[in-house]
Amino acid sequence: IKIHVTEMAPSERVTSMMGFLSDAANRPAIIYAPTRNESERVASVLQKLFKVRAYHAGMSQEARNKIQKDFMDGRIEVMVATVAFGMGVNKQNIRTVMHLALPSGLSGYYQEIGRSGRDGKLSTAILFYSPADHQTLTRLQSWSYPELPKLKSMLKKIGESCHRDALTDSAHDEQTDMILQKLMVHGALTVSFDGLLTATGDKGWSKRYTVQKSHKDQQIRDIWEFAQKKQPCRMLNLIAYFNHQEETDKPCGHCDLCQPEENLFHHFRKPTKPEIQYLNELWRFSAEKNFWSRGSLFKRVSQKLPLSKSHFDTLLSSLLDAGYLDADWSEFQKGGRTIRYQQIQVPHPGVRKKPAPHWRDLRISEAKSDL
Repeated sequence: IKIHVTEMAPSERVTSMMGFLSDAANRPAIIYAPTRNESERVASVLQKLFKVRAYHAGMSQEARNKIQKDFMDGRIEVMVATVAFGMGVNKQNIRTVMHLALPSGLSGYYQEIGRSGRDGKLSTAILFYSPADHQTLTRLQSWSYPELPKLKSMLKKIGESCHRDALTDSAHDEQTDMILQKLMVHGALTVSFDGLLTATGDKGWSKRYTVQKSHKDQQIRDIWEFAQKKQPCRMLNLIAYFNHQEETDKPCGHCDLCQPEENLFHHFRKPTKPEIQYLNELWRFSAEKNFWSRGSLFKRVSQKLPLSKSHFDTLLSSLLDAGYLDADWSEFQKGGRTIRYQQIQVPHPGVRKKPAPHWRDLRISEAKSDL
C-alpha cells in the first residue's frame, strides 16, 4: 500500500480527490467521510463524474445491502461511506482508500486502508488532515467523554434515586443523556423501564471511566502524531505502533515519506523573495514568547504583514516540517468545557537570540495546479 498523508484545508479536499480519481487506474475506491451528511454531500458532487453512492448507518439494511452488492459487482466504482462500511467486504481490486478527515484512531485506520490492494497489486491510501480535524475530534471527544467532575456532579444530583425527567427541563437533553449513559455503562447507575435512575453504590466506576477516557484521548494523540511524523516511513510507523517490528524493518519505498518528490497533491519549491521577508518576521514573532497559540500567532503576524490565513498556514507548515518550529497541543477549561489549541514555539530557547536562518534549504509545499 502506498500511503500518502497530506495536510490540506477541508475546503480543498474534494477537488483534489476528484482530480486523483479521474484516472481510472485509481478506481474502484472507498472514500471514508467523517459524518453521514458529509458522505451524502460528497457523493452528490462526485456523481457528476463517477458511478458513486453514499453508504452509512442511517440507511435501511435493505438499501445498504443493495449498495454493497452493487459495489462488489462493479456497478458502483466509488463508495463514499462512514466507518459503517467495510466489515466483511472482500473486494480484491480496490485501488484507493481515502480518508477525507483525520480518523478517530490508528486501529480503525489500519483496518480501513487494508481493504485496498488485496489482489496483490499496488494500491494507494490517502489521508487528508489539518489542525481543524484535530480540534473537531477533541471537541467530539469532550462531548462523548465528559470530564469526570460532570459525572460526579450528576450522580450527586440523582442521590439514591430519581426519575430521568426530574434532571432537566428537557427529557431529550443530549449531554445529560450522554452523562447518564456513561454512569450506567461503568456501573454507577441502573435504570428501570419507566426511567427511574438508581445509584448502585459501586465505588470503582470512576476509575473504570477514567481508564477508558484516557484510552480514547490517547487514540486521538496517536493518529495526530502519525499524521505529523516526517520520518522514516508511513508503514514502518504503523508497524511500530502495533509492535509488529518483527514483520519487517525495511521502508516500504512507496509512501510520501519514502518518496517525497512524488507527493500526489503537492510540489515543493524554494521561497520567493517576499516570502523570505515573511519567514524572517514569522521567525522573529515566534521567538518573542515561549510559545504562541496558532491563532494568536497569525493575529500577531497579520497585523504587520499582508499575509492571508492560507498563506500563513503554508509558511508555518513548512517551518514545522523542517523543524525550525515545534507544535504541540495544550488545553484549558472554559465554561465547563475543555478547549484544546495548538502551541507553536521555537524548539530550542537558545536560538531565540540568533538571527533568522537563511531559508535556502526550506521547501515550500504548494498544491499542484494540474489536479
